[in-house]
Amino acid sequence: APKHFLNSCPASFTMEVASLSVAALGFVCIATSVKKSQDRWAKERSLPRALSDERNGTAPLPVLAVHVLHAEMLKNFHSKRLMLRVKYGFKSQHLRCDTSEFVPELRVQPKISRLVHRQPVSQAYAQLSSTCLFLLSNDVKPTIRLTVRRAGLRKCSIAKASVQLAYLSEGGVSELPLRGSRGQKLGRISIMSEVMEVHPSDLIGVFALPCSARQQNAYLISGGESVVEGEVVNDTGDNTLAALLVGQRVTSHARG
Repeated sequence: APKHFLNSCPASFTMEVASLSVAALGFVCIATSVKKSQDRWAKERSLPRALSDERNGTAPLPVLAVHVLHAEMLKNFHSKRLMLRVKYGFKSQHLRCDTSEFVPELRVQPKISRLVHRQPVSQAYAQLSSTCLFLLSNDVKPTIRLTVRRAGLRKCSIAKASVQLAYLSEGGVSELPLRGSRGQKLGRISIMSEVMEVHPSDLIGVFALPCSARQQNAYLISGGESVVEGEVVNDTGDNTLAALLVGQRVTSHARG
């Protein structure tokens, strides 16, 4: 019996290893298939795909502009290289846009007099001045999610925030709390959004500027140059309302 047991161990062990390998391979195949399905779903609803589709012709496209203005983080993040990922949608079905790298810096408080002591600096500040342009779609849940990540090879998540698009559409700047994995507040971020209809030719002209960058699901506009003329569709009845894209004016058309 002991001899038979010893002889049977290698075979059973080999079969167990083979079973685990097959299971692992199956898991990898499923994960790869899901990832491809998600990428295909996002590509079909992306603004770059809509602009390249000749069937759209000259008809205006519904565009969602998410303006990321600035961020304040705990002073621990001073001089850290960070990035921000903006997601339009929920969980696996979303479109995404990555901003350029930014580095929060401690704010220098002005010196009033030698008799007044400066308050201790507790926040690090970063001016992002970036706009993510998405194709507005009824197939995408109206949720904006933000993720602050470390820049570099290991882009691990640091803090997150989310808000319903309907809340942002009320107008004005919204300050969202940035929270860590355990729910602790690590800072805040200021954003606003605009929904507009823009002619493809105007968009193509904008995306030819050096301040714009094409991404897989969206377009990123950084810095401060003139942008596009479009029709703001979530206005308050004033057809002369102008949308702001990172300090840039977007002249709205009156509806015919």
